[in-house]
Amino acid sequence: MPEQKIGSFEALKTATLSSGIVYQAYVSDQRIVAVKTGGQLDGGKAITAHFGALGAVVGYFLEKRVQKKRAILLASFDGKSLDELLLQNPKNFEVRFDGLEGAELKKGRLSFFGGTKANLILSSTGQKPLELQLSTKTAVTAAMGVLEQGLQGRLKTDPKLKS
Repeated sequence: MPEQKIGSFEALKTATLSSGIVYQAYVSDQRIVAVKTGGQLDGGKAITAHFGALGAVVGYFLEKRVQKKRAILLASFDGKSLDELLLQNPKNFEVRFDGLEGAELKKGRLSFFGGTKANLILSSTGQKPLELQLSTKTAVTAAMGVLEQGLQGRLKTDPKLKS
């Protein structure tokens, strides 16, 4: 039976020594394929934060430009198979559902201050759990919808996220 794409959502994977990588996570009936779409600090966010109100205005326009570039990139992914997307960048990765021990979507610790809204934790057999951060309410809603459908009842969702 051919693999069926269910949907996608934006997620951030942070590393200990770097700022993090932004991914578009595509969910199918068999796996999640995360495709790199950029870095967390694209557009000079780290620099503009030091310049107060003027930096905020400049940062806003830089962020709009980054979002426009990401939208064009996402449009280029349409029509490609998940295998093609996986091979586009060495930082892309997949999590297969047949090796998944557990999946949990829980409320982020810094959501009150405008940071992470939710964390998606995927535990695979014999591997360290993978944690992806969802930083917008739109990403959380999209992730809940497609993951509940793809994982077929194996996703534990924090009740605080559903309200």
